[in-house]
Amino acid sequence: MAVFVTNQGLSRTDPAWQDLDEINGAANKGVRLAADITDEKAQVLFVDIEANGFIAMHSQPERSVCYIVEGEGAILVEGQPDITYASGDTITFAPDVSHGWRNKSTRTRLLVMVLL
Repeated sequence: MAVFVTNQGLSRTDPAWQDLDEINGAANKGVRLAADITDEKAQVLFVDIEANGFIAMHSQPERSVCYIVEGEGAILVEGQPDITYASGDTITFAPDVSHGWRNKSTRTRLLVMVLL
């Protein structure tokens, strides 16, 4: 099929959401994720970061594109000043770039597409 439409309407209490307590062995704070689509070429995830939460520094071998659905905060990139983000921003990470996220609002929700 050439076109897919998904509307799972993931609520915060949906069992598809899972706590993400650590990433690559480093502790996160207040992070949950839910997979929307996964196939051999891409993975689409929703990620929530609670107030004052963070995702630890990490990297992955794939390119990823993140759309900020809601919230604001800072992206930490190794060797660079913090980069602020807000709702409506799109952030692209090249493979193997070490980065982290720090929420500065009541909640940040990301839509993440990982290109496999």
